[in-house]
Amino acid sequence: MHPNLWKIVDLRQRSCTCTSWVDLQFPCQHALVVINKLGLDIRLYYPPGLYESKSYCTIYLNEVLASPAVDLGEDDTQAPPIPATKPGPKETKRIPSNGMN
Repeated sequence: MHPNLWKIVDLRQRSCTCTSWVDLQFPCQHALVVINKLGLDIRLYYPPGLYESKSYCTIYLNEVLASPAVDLGEDDTQAPPIPATKPGPKETKRIPSNGMN
């Protein structure tokens, strides 16, 4: 197996070599697999209060306003340039064979 496919998860340090756990502050997919395989309570590895109704209500405490409608008008974008060569392998002129016909 290719060595880059392996990730090292440290549940005590709450880290993984993919660095997502540290960056996002909640378990990455690799950590979730380990937690599940060990039969541990997954909620212990998320930040406290993250999925509680109090946190949810705090997010929407202030008024949420919709973005104003914007008239984009005519589509003034340009089409991409046409390539000078056709995609795919280059056509080559072959010398006719004197062999079997």
